[in-house]
Amino acid sequence: MRQPHLLIALACLQIFVISCHKIDHSGTGGGPTPPAETYINYSIQGRVTEQNGTPIEGATIKSSGAASVTDVSGYFNLTNVNSSDQNAIVTVEKAGYFKVSRSFVPQVGNTNSVYITLLTRSDFKTVDANAGGLVSFTSGVEVEFPSKAFITSTV
Repeated sequence: MRQPHLLIALACLQIFVISCHKIDHSGTGGGPTPPAETYINYSIQGRVTEQNGTPIEGATIKSSGAASVTDVSGYFNLTNVNSSDQNAIVTVEKAGYFKVSRSFVPQVGNTNSVYITLLTRSDFKTVDANAGGLVSFTSGVEVEFPSKAFITSTV
């Protein structure tokens, strides 16, 4: 009668030992190694406009520590920008508009062109969180929120 219990115990122990394995926390995972990141120096030019194409003057443009401001025609130029050759980010800010960021793969030896459209922040609407409601914008877009669609998170 003791042998079946001993066999079951040995089988469970064998399954436990076989299923245990070392977890690789090195980040390499045994897969291919990603290419090394290289930093390059380049220029960015572009234009910032409103949705209707009107140029935006005085918008602040930033990328990897370089900064500029758009002229009366909405144009800007950043020189000596230094970032990864894999990804660059341009951020545009101006009061009364939503902040916009655009990423691209920079090309060394070329002037990189970026065209950005800013959206005005004037279309603010209020919806009762418990009752829900329909929000209509001047552009004709409508968004309906059902009752209790919004929750408060403590995370």
